[in-house]
Amino acid sequence: MRAFEYSDEKISQRELLIALPSMLIASGVLSLPKALASRTIAADGWIPLLFGGIIAMVIAVCITKVTTRFVGETFYSYAAKLVTKPVAWMFTIMFCFISIAISALEVREIADISQNYLFNRTPLEVVGLSFLLVVSYAVAGSRAGILRLNIMFLPIILIIFIFFARP
Repeated sequence: MRAFEYSDEKISQRELLIALPSMLIASGVLSLPKALASRTIAADGWIPLLFGGIIAMVIAVCITKVTTRFVGETFYSYAAKLVTKPVAWMFTIMFCFISIAISALEVREIADISQNYLFNRTPLEVVGLSFLLVVSYAVAGSRAGILRLNIMFLPIILIIFIFFARP
């Protein structure tokens, strides 16, 4: 039996618009209230959260605008067109380190949340390694397939989020 292949491996804007809320709901909404409440007094936590969110949105819009001008090119190739090649190489290395750090943070948060709610007697390292291996296996395949999987599970996630977000 032959494996089904998607007609295109391109990621649409709709798929990207679904992937970002899925990631935010997965890690930020489940772990942020605990971290914020432990470090603030009363309702002081919303101010840095609001300003940090606005700054992150502005940066994301700027990055998206630059990226859409260089469709089909790698980060290094269009960075080399915007700045010199040595600076583009440094930006590419920094981008790799930032991506690794964000991935590590996401794996740690998801492992911590899973350990709290599901695997309370399993060591955190085992849960984190399991998630990291599953994600590595998924990324080795089709990236568009992962985003299409997000589209399939988003309604379930939103229903659960709305149910539990009520005061």
